[in-house]
Amino acid sequence: MGTTGQTMQPPFSHEHFRWSTPVCVRSMLLLWTVLCWPLAGGMIRAQESSVSKAETNTDSTKLNDQSSAKSSSKTQANSTRANSSANSSSANSSREPSLTPVQIQRAKEFAATHHPELGELLGRLESYDEPSFVEAIQELLRTMDRLEKLSEKNTERGRVELEDWKLTSRIRLLAARLAMADALPVENLEASSRTIKQEIRELLIERAELRKSSLTAERLRLQDRLEKVNRQLSELSERERQNIERELDRLEANASQAKTRQKAAQKEKSSLNTKPRSPSNAPQSDSTKQAAEKPAKNNQKP
Repeated sequence: MGTTGQTMQPPFSHEHFRWSTPVCVRSMLLLWTVLCWPLAGGMIRAQESSVSKAETNTDSTKLNDQSSAKSSSKTQANSTRANSSANSSSANSSREPSLTPVQIQRAKEFAATHHPELGELLGRLESYDEPSFVEAIQELLRTMDRLEKLSEKNTERGRVELEDWKLTSRIRLLAARLAMADALPVENLEASSRTIKQEIRELLIERAELRKSSLTAERLRLQDRLEKVNRQLSELSERERQNIERELDRLEANASQAKTRQKAAQKEKSSLNTKPRSPSNAPQSDSTKQAAEKPAKNNQKP
């Protein structure tokens, strides 16, 4: 590298990593499927037909001296793979719910803003396999909804989770590139791998520090909450006896008042029952009435 006198370009430049190269696209999406996107299995299937055609044309140009039997066999194999991928894609398409243009645009803008290379992969996927593209958009929408809900509850927590997602996505993409480093047209494969590893290491350190900072902030928040609860318990313990005595006095006063009212009512009732009645007011019996009537009759005789 030092003898050539030329400056080596970064291993991630577009001059070294050509998205338009069919083999690179297929390999990159395959590794992205394994390392990052569980939903991107169709990304490879959808590209088999186009990549197979490109490989067939390239092989026919370079290997004109080979027998027609080998070319026919390879073409037939590629056609079989294309048919199987088409059948699989149509089966997946029947199971995929439709997305609105607004949802698709939101997901694209999210990817382009927070991970441009992922946005580029989505653009490729949209051209190759629409059902798998729908799956990828749905995955992004779920991530966006989760982050939005977190931000509504806690703005800082939402920000941290977004940064964590961005770092994780970049780490996985670099890991995919590291796995296919030998397929990249770089001048020094070993130096390129070291550079990729170093960048992955830096991103891992940054993500670890981010998570550590988030957990530290969460611990402080919980400590503040715990201190507040402890203060409330302490205040309750101090006022507990006073509150109990005050409540007991109130109940005792209410009971005493009720007892006093009950005694007063009984005394009033008793006084009414024992009070003597006057003779004029006393009711007369039948014998008394007859005795009073006899003198009156005797006085009426001549």
